[in-house]
Amino acid sequence: MSNATLHLPNRTRVRTESEPSLACVRKRPRSGSHETILNPKRERLDTFEHAPLDLDASSIRLVQVLSSDPKDDLIRCHVRHATIDANYICLSYVWGPADDYHTILIDDRPFRVRRNLWDFLRTNDSIAFHFEQPLWIDAICIDQNNTSERNHQVQQMGKIYGSAQNVIAWMGDEPVLASLFRGIRTEWHHGRLIPPDKFRKGIPDLSKNEYWTRAWITQEITLAKHVYLLAGEEAVGLTDFDSAVVHNSTHDAVIASYTRFGLDLPWRPSLDMKSRDVEHTLLEYLWISRSKQCSDPRDKIYSLLSMARDAVDIQVDYAIQTIQLALNILNRY
Repeated sequence: MSNATLHLPNRTRVRTESEPSLACVRKRPRSGSHETILNPKRERLDTFEHAPLDLDASSIRLVQVLSSDPKDDLIRCHVRHATIDANYICLSYVWGPADDYHTILIDDRPFRVRRNLWDFLRTNDSIAFHFEQPLWIDAICIDQNNTSERNHQVQQMGKIYGSAQNVIAWMGDEPVLASLFRGIRTEWHHGRLIPPDKFRKGIPDLSKNEYWTRAWITQEITLAKHVYLLAGEEAVGLTDFDSAVVHNSTHDAVIASYTRFGLDLPWRPSLDMKSRDVEHTLLEYLWISRSKQCSDPRDKIYSLLSMARDAVDIQVDYAIQTIQLALNILNRY
């Protein structure tokens, strides 16, 4: 496990005591254009296609974000095959609306991603983060049109996130959160209190972020070795963030009210499960995550299999209907 420091270009280097940091290099200027429209004919003919994975092994794909070509401002990536024991970082994020797509290039071939992922890749590519380790991103690294491959990858999803060096929880390009994360990194890590207004604005914004509504985040955070919250170009360790909230709540009544009364702090359940190291049954996890959302209702179950102590024999199968899956689960109890 790497214990590298988080390199934020043109800023103070920070070493986090409770969590090892992400390795990042070089800052490049933000480009002016946000979209490039490819020739439609070429996009139809040359769209990136996934080479088959070895479904009899713990195989995965990893994606590396490459330098942009200033001539066209396209996000360029390279995809390679690997296994779970490789060094990589997992992205945890919200897919977002299905009708808002942008085009990137994977190995010089067009590939469409949704807006929220495109925003992350643009941040990684052109603002402050360029990871030395490759990334595992489900929308890119899984052939979503191949049911057998989806079954294989989702079956080992817990291992994918649990084996990653770090997990990045992408909050989006959120200035208020970025300001709060920056304050934790530059003030709290050096023993200084963060201005209360940053927390008063940031905690409600973070708590209401769509990210926490996802069914998959319970597993992705609970099983991760280390989780970093990323907003815009600012990152902070999740456990460090929670510690900073608790520490500052002793100095500000408003922040204390957030932590003691009423306001839901949606990252707490996963942190509690991590710290207690308690395995629940599938039914217990279904109850705990009953308010979580997913576009495919089958994922309400599949997103919990890697954590539930009584679900090791349940096979992921996207070929069966939701009602049949529900009946299969009910028949177990």
